[in-house]
Amino acid sequence: MSRSKAPAKKQQKKGIDFKKIKRKLGRKLPPPNNATNTEIKSKAIILHEQSVAAERDGFATSKKGLTLLELKNRTGHPNAKVRKDALHGIKDLLKHHPAELQSNKYATTHKLRELITDDDKLVRDDFYTLLTGIFLACKEDINKGLMVSSLMPYIFTAMTKSSIEVRLMAFKFFRLVLEFYSPTFSLYAEKILENYKDVIHNNHFYIQDKKKLKVVLLGLADCLSLLPCDQSDNESKKKGLLQYETLLACEQDAAKECVRFAHVSGILKEIVAVLINCFQDFLPLIHASQRINKESFDCIRHILRSIEIFLEVSEWSHLPCDLSNRFLEFIENALLGKITRSNSLDKTLLALLPFVPKLLLRVDRDRRDNLMQAFTITFNNCKPESSLKLACISVVKDLIIPNGDILYPNDPTVNNYQRAWVNKLPSLLNQLGDKHHVSTKVVLQLLLDLALVGCLNASPTFEEEIRSFFIPFHGEGEVPGGPFVSLPREVQEVALCFLYYFIIDNFSSPMLKAIVSCCLYEQLEPAVLYRIVEILQTAYRAGYIQITDHFSFFITLISRFKVVPEKLNSSIECDERKANCGTFKTLTNLVCSYLSEMGDSSLVLHILEKVFVEQIILKPALDNGCAILRMICALDSKPTRLSEISVTTLSEFLPGYLIDIVNCIPEDKERSYLYMQTCLYYLLPCYFLFDRSSKLTEQVLKRMRSMVSENVKALESVQDRESGRDSLNLIQCIVSVILLMHNDVKVRKIISSSKSEIDLILQNVYTLQSSRSTSLTVEGKHMMKIAAERLSIASNSLLA
Repeated sequence: MSRSKAPAKKQQKKGIDFKKIKRKLGRKLPPPNNATNTEIKSKAIILHEQSVAAERDGFATSKKGLTLLELKNRTGHPNAKVRKDALHGIKDLLKHHPAELQSNKYATTHKLRELITDDDKLVRDDFYTLLTGIFLACKEDINKGLMVSSLMPYIFTAMTKSSIEVRLMAFKFFRLVLEFYSPTFSLYAEKILENYKDVIHNNHFYIQDKKKLKVVLLGLADCLSLLPCDQSDNESKKKGLLQYETLLACEQDAAKECVRFAHVSGILKEIVAVLINCFQDFLPLIHASQRINKESFDCIRHILRSIEIFLEVSEWSHLPCDLSNRFLEFIENALLGKITRSNSLDKTLLALLPFVPKLLLRVDRDRRDNLMQAFTITFNNCKPESSLKLACISVVKDLIIPNGDILYPNDPTVNNYQRAWVNKLPSLLNQLGDKHHVSTKVVLQLLLDLALVGCLNASPTFEEEIRSFFIPFHGEGEVPGGPFVSLPREVQEVALCFLYYFIIDNFSSPMLKAIVSCCLYEQLEPAVLYRIVEILQTAYRAGYIQITDHFSFFITLISRFKVVPEKLNSSIECDERKANCGTFKTLTNLVCSYLSEMGDSSLVLHILEKVFVEQIILKPALDNGCAILRMICALDSKPTRLSEISVTTLSEFLPGYLIDIVNCIPEDKERSYLYMQTCLYYLLPCYFLFDRSSKLTEQVLKRMRSMVSENVKALESVQDRESGRDSLNLIQCIVSVILLMHNDVKVRKIISSSKSEIDLILQNVYTLQSSRSTSLTVEGKHMMKIAAERLSIASNSLLA
């Protein structure tokens, strides 16, 4: 039987004195209810400093109150941001406290140099910027080498780092050091070149960004430019190189320099081979039809620059034949246009052309001829206004007169190419026109340089093109000619300097006509006109122009120069004539001055007298006639040396000339002094001639008296008032001429001997005044009355 369970005992409830609170393990106990709060709360008081960099204990500090020592210590912090902030602080501190830099420059660079190999790009960049500033501040320091020597071990370490970014930045640091202290390269040349060779050789493995390769190539070119010129060439090449304007920064003692760099000849050979291979890697981009990017083109340019410098410092024969042949073959093909023409190729040719002259000095004769032929094709085919043509012009100079002296003076094959290039230059000038001033100036400068050393050898076509360049118009003035007259003044000056040396060896009558045509161009600047006259006078003095040709130039220029308009009809025409008159007056004075320098005046006058008379017979315009008379006066003397025939011819010409003065220059009563001065300019040569020949004075007055008599008779016989008006005007002009001569005290004495002729003129005026001819109006009679009164007063004052 199962046992029955005993009944459960009931527990008795006990009383609770304190309530027990269960606490979890690790929890902080709350304060008791009666605890006193001892916490004190306050707000911070911010006091702004009065300066950007406060001073603490006598030390300069940064914005954050850190000293230079503290900042330098922070550059070794594991956190890149802290290192970068420390560099910014140092830069700020040194900027505001320059004295800190001068006293701590060595210690600062010594401490910070380890950042060259820093793994963080921003830290390296900031240190590069800081180091640039330090170098600029220390550029006058005499102990640069001490600072550089502490940096170079870290730069070399960085050049061998596994990180390509660190390696490339190391080359950038080295280029900065090289700019600061160029002897650095000579101290570490072999090791530096070895590192350059390695990074360029392996560039296709780890340099995808061509900007980074460009930094390396640029630094290499700077290093190579510090190498001395090679002295081991044969005599002919050596002479050419010494004449060539080199890019190298050689020391004065070339022999010592060669010794210092003798140990790098082997590595140089390896480097140029690497460069050519690197250049080959870019060929697909050059052949491609799309435009080459700037970074790639810059790399090509720097590769070519390095090879170019290599040609100056080492023999081309040092290279393996396969490398040199591959490179030269590419250059020939590029110049011959066998590579697909594109913008990329044109840019590449621009980089290739500058060192074509150097290649020609290094290669054998067959290769040289091929290169010259290829260059000639490029020179002939490129557009006149293109930058490629401009580069070709520079090469032409380097291939003929690289340093002012003739290169290849006795090589017939080369000389043929040289003549072909030179003969293209004048036609190029005309093709360029007046729109491409830079190119035109370069071509003219080359022509001038060639003329200075006698390298023109001008062909008939050459001279014809030069004439065309100076002639403003062809034919009857309808077909535009050469661009000379429209070029800027500085370009015209180069052209005129060339003209002088050109006419020394190539003066001809057609060339003289072209020069005269240029001088007579109405829009030619006066200064250019005077300069041309000066150049021809200089050439004459030097014996390069015959005296007859020079006289012909002067006479043609003076007799055909146009001062337009002759009669003034408007204010615009007045200003135009004033400007032209001023130019022609200066030209006339210049010619008269030059004539007086050409030898004995009587002999020169004897030679030119017949020519002067011939021009006088043609009755030139007022200004031209005045200029011819002034030329006669410049050579004549008192008493006159002119023959009787010349005096007679002048007596027939001068009355009409004097009448033209009064007729073409209207009297201005408000500005009478200006009017008198203007008239005096034209009257003065007549006064000189009258003073030197009383016979001429008498014949002129007789001729004017005869003209008055003829016109008085004409007025009495004709009934046409229009014809009568012309006759009255002529008589009035003659009276005015006599009055103008009377106003000059010296001339008044001269014409006194011919008072009888003046009295006869006065008598004719009186006769006309009392005439009853219907062709004479009341106004005309009044005009004659006034003329008679004025002439009577003048006649009475003359000595009998």
